[in-house]
Amino acid sequence: MNFLSKAVRLLILLLAAVPLSMAAPTWTTIDVPGAIATVAYKINTAGQVVGYYTDSGGLLHGFLLSGGTFTTIDYPGARNTVAAGINDSGQIVGYHFNGPAIVDGFLLDV
Repeated sequence: MNFLSKAVRLLILLLAAVPLSMAAPTWTTIDVPGAIATVAYKINTAGQVVGYYTDSGGLLHGFLLSGGTFTTIDYPGARNTVAAGINDSGQIVGYHFNGPAIVDGFLLDV
């Protein structure tokens, strides 16, 4: 048996090991009620999602989606807030800004 014949047999065996029907991906829409745009950034192992949404006035607000409930995250005194990450302890990191030159990060323990 030559090399090409062995390679073809190996390929057939490998293909036979792959299921004929692989599960289709599941898509879930994440849309903050009343928002004109929603951006999801991160998800932790508990399935909590963070990101930001744009309101009708064009301002940005961070959000936490946990157990099907949206919670708005607004840094005190800031015009715009973005929640950019969440760890498995539920700590949220992000940034807030009042103008193009004033941007600060934050850590939120919830």
